[in-house]
Amino acid sequence: MDNRTRCAWASATREYYVAYHDEEWGVPVHDDRRHFEFLLLEGAQAGLSWDTILRKREGYRQAFDHFNPALVAGYGPERVADLCQNAGIVRNRLKIEGAVRNAQVFLAIQETFGSFDAYVWRFVEGRPRINAWKTLTEIPVTTRESDALSQDLKKRGMTFVGSTIMYAHMQATGLVMDHTVDCFRYQALNHTRRKDNGMNQTPKQVSIWHNPQCSKSRQALKLLEENGVTPQVVRYLETPPSAEELERVLTALGLEPRQLMRTKEPLYRELGLDAIPLSRQELIRAMVANPRLIERPVVLSGDRAALGRPTERILDLFSQAKQ
Repeated sequence: MDNRTRCAWASATREYYVAYHDEEWGVPVHDDRRHFEFLLLEGAQAGLSWDTILRKREGYRQAFDHFNPALVAGYGPERVADLCQNAGIVRNRLKIEGAVRNAQVFLAIQETFGSFDAYVWRFVEGRPRINAWKTLTEIPVTTRESDALSQDLKKRGMTFVGSTIMYAHMQATGLVMDHTVDCFRYQALNHTRRKDNGMNQTPKQVSIWHNPQCSKSRQALKLLEENGVTPQVVRYLETPPSAEELERVLTALGLEPRQLMRTKEPLYRELGLDAIPLSRQELIRAMVANPRLIERPVVLSGDRAALGRPTERILDLFSQAKQ
């Protein structure tokens, strides 16, 4: 554990809690599936601790189809009954049924606004609210904006979306930034807005497909932050991209599927991918089913992308954006 100052709630004795604080909390989210993930998890938290939910996060990911709202919206009584017996999640029927109902409303919002992201950011006028709290006791549990968001979602039919829960969602997904001013993440996230050196892409534009166990991936994330960019961190091994997302990334990179695959990964040979001719779609499906095969890190900025091998290549992505 390093000695950097963190928000007091980020206990240094729980590495998963520190990782959540350092990599996710307060970073603006603009991915609909990630929004749905937090909505589902925060609804499950009601009456419980966030620590409990974080420890069960992987159980939720597996139980709820990697937080795919289109799939969750279709769960019927039998699937709900099965989930009520799943020890990997909070076995509360009302919360599970609420997650299904919320997924249905989530899809309706996407249909109306084009994306849930476009809908939810309207409540902060499209830009993160950067606060400057000195202590945790100063941080509110609700605000006027969370009240408005909560009321609107309730009108649309969502449950477990009270104002306190929605303010937690706004904090988690970066609509508001509530790291205390002494926290190193406050400096990093606020620095992104202030620095103007040609690299200050907004968080909406930049994300990184990140594997924290990979040194190249860690180097790329550090390089971005050193240049004033705080990207959305996508742990693609936990939340694999869809075939459509991989297709877009390949197009942006100008690569064929095998060029984005870790061909020296033992799994590549175990699956026989080196011995049989496969179509583009078949190779993409193999990566979706086995994200360990995807080369890393990939940095995305708008409709552009860069593969961070060598790591410095990601800087070319931003120099292109300036031209």
